[in-house]
Amino acid sequence: MQSIFRNMVSLIWMSFPFYLAICAPVTLLPPRGIRIYLAILLPVVSGITLLHIFLLSCFRIALGRGLLYVLFDTGKEEVAEYLGEHLQPSPILIFLLFTAIAAAITVSALRLNWKQEKRSFFLCILLLGPLLVSATRFIVIGEPTAILYRVSSLRIIADFLALISEQDRFYQAAAIAPQLPEDIRPVAPGLSNLLGIIAIGESATRSHHGLYGYSRDTTPFQSGRSDLMVFNRVFSAAPLTGVSLKYALTFATLHKPDEYRCTLVSILKKSGIRTVWLSAQGERCSTDSLLFHGANRVLYSPADTCDDALAEMLPQALAGWERSPVVILLHLNGSHSDYSRRYPKQQQRFTDLPPEPAHLSAEEIESVNHYDNSIAFTDSILKKLIGFLETTERPSFLLYFSDHGEAPARNGRNNIRNPKVTAPIFYEIPFWVWASRQYHAIRPGFAENARGNRDKPMQLDRGGIYALCDIAGIRYRNFPEEANIFSASFRSQPIYFLGTVFSASSIPAEEVKLPVVFSSPPDYIIPRRNTDGTMAHAPRR
Repeated sequence: MQSIFRNMVSLIWMSFPFYLAICAPVTLLPPRGIRIYLAILLPVVSGITLLHIFLLSCFRIALGRGLLYVLFDTGKEEVAEYLGEHLQPSPILIFLLFTAIAAAITVSALRLNWKQEKRSFFLCILLLGPLLVSATRFIVIGEPTAILYRVSSLRIIADFLALISEQDRFYQAAAIAPQLPEDIRPVAPGLSNLLGIIAIGESATRSHHGLYGYSRDTTPFQSGRSDLMVFNRVFSAAPLTGVSLKYALTFATLHKPDEYRCTLVSILKKSGIRTVWLSAQGERCSTDSLLFHGANRVLYSPADTCDDALAEMLPQALAGWERSPVVILLHLNGSHSDYSRRYPKQQQRFTDLPPEPAHLSAEEIESVNHYDNSIAFTDSILKKLIGFLETTERPSFLLYFSDHGEAPARNGRNNIRNPKVTAPIFYEIPFWVWASRQYHAIRPGFAENARGNRDKPMQLDRGGIYALCDIAGIRYRNFPEEANIFSASFRSQPIYFLGTVFSASSIPAEEVKLPVVFSSPPDYIIPRRNTDGTMAHAPRR
């Protein structure tokens, strides 16, 4: 509560010079002009300001690019779910109260008997003074656009323009003029008949996987396979699907968010590999559509079906390519809220009390059960995918990771759409690889190198695309082996739980770098812990 109050005070204080400045014209206009000016200006300024305070106080969400991203760059279903999570009765009443306040201010101002004074010009200068001083300061230090970010009423405009500019740069890199690496080549000639599946999970946090030590057996198939190469410390780069995948499937990083260069799909195609985008999430948003721009095939499972429909579409995805190298990017619905819709009701397994239930409400217990059931259902889908690959008798692999994590114990209302989320549970993701015996025969040292890095930390923005290129058998000039988690030369990476992913400037490491190992995670994380209080790790594989 104290932090919210400080944020609101800071918000008002930063905007104060602007509020004085917009009052300046009142000192020069005639009475009728004043009323017209106020009738237009007051509802806009007070409305946006009060909306900002409302979002900050009720949801701890700033009125900025994070919110704009959700509204304008995600699918209709996700926008509806997001609004549904937040538009509860009490916040709506508070919002209506704020609207009434804004209306009352406007009506009161219009009823005042405005008269011009002789010293209006000097008063106008005094009112403009603080803003002019502030603007001069930002111009001198070379950050003129920062003026807009000091004012809540103008920040939304600046953020909207910045979002459009960012999307244009991404469009150039993904569709118009991709900057492909030089000398793209196969790492092994025997992979000319490669069949790979890159399965991208949704909102699947690592700490709710039995494979990673969760006390519920949510992943019986994964836990029972001794041939999986499991990585214990892989992290997402963002708690939003579109942003996270943009980092994982391009060369953009948290410190250089605009250096997309190109997409994984364009690299695969350049190397001669056929590509398929097979998704359960439909045409979600412009970011997703650009990530698979140029794919040889784009397929979607029927609406209102579970993820098992994707497994059934694999023959369709591969039709006519029996002798060609193929990589399928398979995007699951996984554990996306509403969790109860992500698995068939007849496959519900968990209805009892979840681990450590003492601090959970009845609603949260139900939410955790639905979430764990969705994790278990995803486990059954992964079983089907490996089973399919095993029948092909081709050099093949399945790589599974999730876009980001989730905090189901808060029933989905956990600011997951807020880019300033820094809780570890939103970034801790499963990441593992299975490969066929034919694949291992062609790349005999792959498994040994990969397992040697199972406990080294890696984040998708600085390691994702290199791992995906490697597993697909691709190299290029100056390929950074130290960033490839499947390489013997891989070096551990610092992990960043971003607080300013939507900022136009680079992220200062000293502000966002957090320890990789957490001794006291937030109380809503429910992993299994060892007797000494440390986090339980996955079985050694």
